[in-house]
Amino acid sequence: MKGLPPPVRELQDLGVARLSLGSGLMKATLALSKKVADELLEKGTYNVLVDSLSPLPDAVLAYKMAIGTYK
Repeated sequence: MKGLPPPVRELQDLGVARLSLGSGLMKATLALSKKVADELLEKGTYNVLVDSLSPLPDAVLAYKMAIGTYK
């Protein structure tokens, strides 16, 4: 996809030691939110949301880590 950085292995080979995904992850989150909202408005379903939460245990773990309750 245009505008994306090269694969990590290629960056490592070039000597890159640190990589930031912050803005990319935020853009991906916003794009997913839009897909969920579009599906809900157009079809009245939320399969995109359900699919993004699979496997559910991974989604639950990620949420616990985000709110600081994972030990």
